[in-house]
Amino acid sequence: MNLLSPNGNMYQASTFAGNPISVSAAISSIKTINKMKNKLYSKLERFNLLFSTALDDMATDMKIPHKISISLLLCYKFSSQIRL
Repeated sequence: MNLLSPNGNMYQASTFAGNPISVSAAISSIKTINKMKNKLYSKLERFNLLFSTALDDMATDMKIPHKISISLLLCYKFSSQIRL
């Protein structure tokens, strides 16, 4: 800890690090995920497939260059210079 500011010359900061509300939300999220067990990811994958398909259809219809990720990555890129 002596290496960290104000004693040391290394500065460490984070918006949510150690914030009691953020920690409480994280713990609650983990508990919820554990309760859902194997149901969570299959639900997320179905939602992502529906959302990705709708977004792909709209972008294609509007002739917008785009790339949509697979599975649970939820990454959508719109660009005239897409790299695959």
